[in-house]
Amino acid sequence: MSDTFAALGLTVLAVDAATRSVKLGGPVNIIEQAFQVKLMQFDGIRGPYRGRVGALHVPAALENDIVGVFGLDNRRVVRRRPDGGRKRHVVDHTAAPAAAKKRPWFFPAELAAAYDFPDGDGSGQTIGLLEFGGGYFEDDLKAFGKAAGLASLPTVVPISVDKMPTDTNDEATGEVMLDVEVLAGLCPQATIPVWFSQFTEKGWVDALDAAMHDATYKPQVLSISWGYAEDVSVWTASAVTQVNEALQEAALMGITICVAAGDDGSSDGINDGNAHVDFPCSSPFVLAVGGTLLRTGAKRSERAWKDGDGLRAGNGGSTGGGVSARIARPAWQSGLDIAPVNPGQLAGRIVPDVSANASANTGYFVVAGGSRRSAAAPAPPRRCGPACSRA
Repeated sequence: MSDTFAALGLTVLAVDAATRSVKLGGPVNIIEQAFQVKLMQFDGIRGPYRGRVGALHVPAALENDIVGVFGLDNRRVVRRRPDGGRKRHVVDHTAAPAAAKKRPWFFPAELAAAYDFPDGDGSGQTIGLLEFGGGYFEDDLKAFGKAAGLASLPTVVPISVDKMPTDTNDEATGEVMLDVEVLAGLCPQATIPVWFSQFTEKGWVDALDAAMHDATYKPQVLSISWGYAEDVSVWTASAVTQVNEALQEAALMGITICVAAGDDGSSDGINDGNAHVDFPCSSPFVLAVGGTLLRTGAKRSERAWKDGDGLRAGNGGSTGGGVSARIARPAWQSGLDIAPVNPGQLAGRIVPDVSANASANTGYFVVAGGSRRSAAAPAPPRRCGPACSRA
């Protein structure tokens, strides 16, 4: 393979047998000739991006060896919940217990009790996170630990994939710190590597490869709170195939991968009147996690999550879920009599598999912002937040 691409004028930058990948470089015109496409800059609703015109082609001698070609475009294939429209409240941690009982949000330990999590503090466990924006800030975690009454904090290791910054303080930082802090509250003795990658198809592939084959940090669990509608207008067929293969490999390696199911209800943010599900939560090799609205107390109740109109665009939100149009129904779901609502659609993988509290009205306590001025606020876990293996 290396010789074939070198003959086309491309430089072989790296070959990795473990991830079955070859990294190539070269001038734009040579890359265009090698793959028979035209690279161009486009303006999209989420900003400018690099894309291609024309279908990708590979050398005939390699047609049975190449699953996908990634990196020629940098379209966004993840979404995050913007919290700019949500009111943030600084909460008083010294409030009397009676007042504390009236608060609508939870500390992680309270959710662990509500869901009857097994005892344990995560000792000896490595729980990985994949993030596609934002940054990790140690001061925020320390402030959270103090407010939550934690006697210890986990070892958090931010790791850059493809030179992605690990300390960007943008609107995704709340998502990152939410993931970290929920894990800290549940597993304060765990090691938490956080792989930061680009929000592109290549970023997904590289992040999964990096996490699964890290020689130092070998996670038993990976938590992914990001995704996008599985439609062909978002995910290419080669990306779905490659990500699915990576997730299958992780399952064979004994890594449990928890992926959130979405927070725009059955539309998944695609406003065409049809139902849609998120990817990669629709992969059969992950545990897909949906959302609920949980109320505890004398009269505990729990129902499917829906805030406002159910859409993030309207400052609401609701649990994702439904029947996949791209991923075949696995054998272990063959007995479920759940049909797609879209006419003529494949009766594919059903999601979610499990659900937990996700509503903004019964959110999680989070400290985020990357500074000592950070506001501590109840926040909804984007797509249900992380899951934790407790030992």
